Amino acid sequence: MKFEKTFTIVAAFFATTAIAQTDKVTVASWGGPFQEAQSKALFELAEKAMGITVKQETYGGMSDVKLQVSTGQVTLDIVASGSGSVAHAGAEGLLEELDYDVIDVSTFYPNLYSKYCVGGDVFSTVYAWNTDTYGENGPKSWADFWDVEKFPGKHAYRNKIAGALEPALMADGVAPEDVYKVLSSEKGIERALNKIRELRPHIDVFWTSGAQQA
Repeated sequence: MKFEKTFTIVAAFFATTAIAQTDKVTVASWGGPFQEAQSKALFELAEKAMGITVKQETYGGMSDVKLQVSTGQVTLDIVASGSGSVAHAGAEGLLEELDYDVIDVSTFYPNLYSKYCVGGDVFSTVYAWNTDTYGENGPKSWADFWDVEKFPGKHAYRNKIAGALEPALMADGVAPEDVYKVLSSEKGIERALNKIRELRPHIDVFWTSGAQQA
């Protein structure tokens, strides 16, 4: 059983930039193997196809964006981020709205793009277990992951809200197809948080990257 969500490469054009008037754009992502893959699959190909220069940087998230915009020292044109962070940044006036007269999303599902971002890939958060401890008879559901009597031992869990609430709801009995319906209300969000609080005494590490938890 797994939980899937959209993960966005955000076409977030910051206020005061004028990309259309230049042949160079600066793109920021998180570095490491992920950005290396982005570079080969997207950025380098875009350079050739569009005849432009794509300068790549790494950044620490929307806090960097906010600092640039608030100081008027905007150097980034496009950033990779999650759709939740983008929604908050857009509401704060940190991002420019996208022009879908120019961006073709005719083959996209409706929830894979929004006012400030376009989806670039999909990832999954899955549960895993130590086969030295449980053999092949590890958890078979998120409810099992929460069952610390049946599966005792140190647990690790995602430290970001995005990707943490959904498994908690499934562990609480919500069907996968109903997860986002439940999360559309404050009551649903609190339900998920309470479920995580239930597991909290058994969480040894809140992991911050895929490499760390692996």
